[in-house]
Amino acid sequence: MNEIDLLGTVDKDMLLYVREALTQKRVEGSPKLIVHISSNGGSAWFGADIYDLLVYCPGYTISVAHGSADSAAAIILQACKWRTATPNTSILIHHTKHNDLTIDICDDQEKMDEFLVNMRIFKDQRYSILMGRTKRTHSEIYKVCKEDKSMFAKEALKFGLIDQIIETEKDIRIPEPNSKPE
Repeated sequence: MNEIDLLGTVDKDMLLYVREALTQKRVEGSPKLIVHISSNGGSAWFGADIYDLLVYCPGYTISVAHGSADSAAAIILQACKWRTATPNTSILIHHTKHNDLTIDICDDQEKMDEFLVNMRIFKDQRYSILMGRTKRTHSEIYKVCKEDKSMFAKEALKFGLIDQIIETEKDIRIPEPNSKPE
């Protein structure tokens, strides 16, 4: 089984690494891929790109969160078809903070209005991802995000952010091909 490691800050370097790694795995024809995630988050924008790359990945993807999968990393975790975490992993979901943006819009009301509309769309996309994977309502997701809710593995499993808690890689139980983990 092929593996890639997403360690550290979710940023442009991580995006480029994932793009290159997935391209290589595609050339190798890998049907299964384990994505190890250990990150305190980072750029929501780059995290969304990484999410899209993993969703697009043709093989069966399994995520394993170690230590933490916070913020953008929690969204990346949701991209994989089967989501696991080690027992002491924490997963943080929260409202997107836009401090990674460098657009100067303060003096232009039209740009500010466009920016705010795009931010609402971006936030709704993240909520949709979380709602789809957890089977929670918009109001439930909103409430937890507003709280900057960090959950350890047991709570994350109960909430629906992961599908399984594992001690070792041997513990990963992949559902039958005809069943859907969602």
